[in-house]
Amino acid sequence: MFSSLAIVAAFVASVSAIAVTSPGTSKTWTNDGSQSITWTAVDSDPSNFTIVLTNVSRAQNRALMPTNNQILKALVLTNALSTTVDPPSEGWPAVGGTYRVNFCKSSEELNTILAQSNEFNITAAPIQSGSSTTTTTGAKT
Repeated sequence: MFSSLAIVAAFVASVSAIAVTSPGTSKTWTNDGSQSITWTAVDSDPSNFTIVLTNVSRAQNRALMPTNNQILKALVLTNALSTTVDPPSEGWPAVGGTYRVNFCKSSEELNTILAQSNEFNITAAPIQSGSSTTTTTGAKT
């Protein structure tokens, strides 16, 4: 009986927590401009958190993300359920895969992860091909 209660309690705890819904496997980022992050939350979640970008395969390929994990935004309000993050001052890391967004307790407690996105790719921004129109006006004499 006790083990059944423990299983139910663990299930309830896992259901009632912040969950990153984007980015993820089907919602990637580009290496250009601000990027969106969305999540779900419940009333018992902390009131704010810090968003950190990490690369799962960094140990095997430092070229993807040569620096340590990158804090993207601190003191994000949990009940906002979405935010945009700007690129770090050195720009987005290399195009590639196995990136994750971690929601950490605070910028001082990056090892306390409240939620984690699925792995996602950062892709090259599409090249804008546009046409320009030149207008000439005739001079009157």
